[in-house]
Amino acid sequence: MSLPVDLRDPQAVQLYVAHTRLQVGTPVAILVNIATHLVCILLIHPSARDISHTHTTPITPGSSLVAISWTIAYSLMVALSLLLIASHKDETKRTFVHGVGVRFIIVHWLLAGWMVAWTIQWLATSLALLSVSIALLFWIAITLQAYPPVRTRPLDTLTIHVPILFLFMTLFVNALPLSIYIVLGWSYPDYAENIEYAYHAWEGMGILAGPTVVGLVWVIARVDIVSAAAGMWGMMCIIWSGHAKPAPVLVFAIIFAILYPMVFVVTLMVSRMRERQKLNREGGIALPPDDVDDPVVPAHAGAHSANGANANSNGVESSSHRVWGEA
Repeated sequence: MSLPVDLRDPQAVQLYVAHTRLQVGTPVAILVNIATHLVCILLIHPSARDISHTHTTPITPGSSLVAISWTIAYSLMVALSLLLIASHKDETKRTFVHGVGVRFIIVHWLLAGWMVAWTIQWLATSLALLSVSIALLFWIAITLQAYPPVRTRPLDTLTIHVPILFLFMTLFVNALPLSIYIVLGWSYPDYAENIEYAYHAWEGMGILAGPTVVGLVWVIARVDIVSAAAGMWGMMCIIWSGHAKPAPVLVFAIIFAILYPMVFVVTLMVSRMRERQKLNREGGIALPPDDVDDPVVPAHAGAHSANGANANSNGVESSSHRVWGEA
């Protein structure tokens, strides 16, 4: 019977132990978080949704669209757990252990506490728990840059990078500004009469602008399609909320719903152009020298050999562009 790890290799043993710890702790934390959300939304009265209606704001997103966001996020979390349990490649294990780590377990326990605090209307506590969760997710996203997605492991991209970035942007763009606005005491119940919807409209836009602009900067810096899609969806949740929106908030949400995908496309095009220019400056792909000594070329064949070398060089460069694209 062979052991799953070489006991003579200390690094392999350390990786195996850390990965096993994550295989146990991460799925449990995710399931606890999902169960807490379902209980607080469906089984408790007043539910988390009722609390949201009690504290309506100009930047409140639509409840049905938020439900779609959470469904996507937690479906991705379940996929992450399945990959974590079934992973056997060392590269994937290192991504989980060093790129994600125990911080992700802490995030889900904090999010479970956030939902409980929100439901019992400990609003300041819920904001604190949410802020720490977002900070940890941002830390994980930064760490994952050392373990970038690769084409040879598409499941790592779909079930590690995508879930974490989507959850981070959903909380950062929608949940954080809303919690800050409510804690400041500027909310109003949606059943109140003679509501002044423009009340603190510019302040609401300012609170929304901070995370939204930072998210856009992240998209530009990382050329990240997941963050761009999540940011655009967050703005659409505010636009289609079903509540009247003051002009500053509505115009801001519409502008950034357009900016997120547009900026991503432009940044991607610029990145491709720079990589293509760099490849052209380097003269294509340099082939390694042959092991066999070059044969002696007659003098009269010099011109023909030079022309052949130039043609071969151009052929290699054009072939590399066909295979790899514009980088």
